[in-house]
Amino acid sequence: MGRAFALLLPYPPVSGNHATKHTRSRRHYTTDTAREYANAVAEEAHRVGMAGLKLQGPLRVIYRAHPPDLRERDSCNVMKISKDAITGANVWVNDSNRVLTREEFEWHHVTPDGLLSVWIEELTG
Repeated sequence: MGRAFALLLPYPPVSGNHATKHTRSRRHYTTDTAREYANAVAEEAHRVGMAGLKLQGPLRVIYRAHPPDLRERDSCNVMKISKDAITGANVWVNDSNRVLTREEFEWHHVTPDGLLSVWIEELTG
């Protein structure tokens, strides 16, 4: 096992499906809500000294989601917007299967405002 890191992030305000909008003229843009979330993730990564690490992998990542309420949710959508934001903070070089070789997702109890804990571990040998 190599180095290990932990990020405590806000719960994603939108799903991966609603982070990017598409216009009739075939233009794509990131929503303000998704951009604000990415900025919050970048601030947290910077605060804990992870911004700009550009980890090469292989990495094991464990997502522990504490949703803000009991609504039904899709774990893939929670992971998508979070992975995009973590990638944008340059914590890892990209979120491909060559970098993130092991991923786990766990649902936990409801927490006011929600939160997402992300454990990142470098794998060796």
